[in-house]
Amino acid sequence: ESYVKEMWAYNLSHYSPIYGDADMTPSSNVLANSWPDTLTDTSAFDFQALLVVPKSNAMGGRIGWALRVYSDLEAHGCTGYPCTRIDGSRPIGWAGYSVERFFDKPIVDSVSCSDGKLEIKGIYDVSKWSTSQPGHVFVYKDSSTDRIKALDTDFTFSLYNEATEVTIDDSSILVDGLTVRVEVQNRFKQMHSVTTNCR
Repeated sequence: ESYVKEMWAYNLSHYSPIYGDADMTPSSNVLANSWPDTLTDTSAFDFQALLVVPKSNAMGGRIGWALRVYSDLEAHGCTGYPCTRIDGSRPIGWAGYSVERFFDKPIVDSVSCSDGKLEIKGIYDVSKWSTSQPGHVFVYKDSSTDRIKALDTDFTFSLYNEATEVTIDDSSILVDGLTVRVEVQNRFKQMHSVTTNCR
């Protein structure tokens, strides 16, 4: 026997006969999509993409935003509600398999430098990936373009919008009072830059 423990759920108030997307975002919200098999006066859209903001320590949440696509009822062969829009196993009208969110640069939650260690936490690439994606950390003196090549570090972004952490340990370079600009870069050379002081 197998068991599933339900940790959290959000009721969409309609049945989607085909599995849609529900992905965590870096901010721990849920990016999802759905398409009702039966249109009603309260769920009259063909397809929706939405961001659900979960309640803290409780089931449910609220919709942060939603994009909905509508068709005329006549296009589904209906004159009123309820309107069943399934032909065998496929929906009539609009449907969608996946919703993706893209950022203009990698996300970095925090950068700190102390006791000869540079710690970069909460690193996310510009999109959710299901395959390994390379990342790079470059460190510069002050806010200049003078790169400290000995601190160049390659890493792999975690899959599926999980946070990545990178630690660079070099007490001979990362000394107290040093100001560094840390650049996190993905394979497309999109970068996030943060300046911090070593303690």
